[in-house]
Amino acid sequence: MLQAMPHRTRSPAVDPADCVYLDDLGVNLKPARDLGMRTIKVTSAAQALAELEDATGLQLR
Repeated sequence: MLQAMPHRTRSPAVDPADCVYLDDLGVNLKPARDLGMRTIKVTSAAQALAELEDATGLQLR
């Protein structure tokens, strides 16, 4: 997955600042953060949804 991130963000239509990357392993979040993505360390479904709602402004629940 980490190798796919730089490739995914090379598209002119995708600005890393507009991306939110979720993972349960902190080690996977650093490369996404270094690319300019907002990251969320998932500890539970409820926590992840709450933080994703906050990050996107969307109501997900």
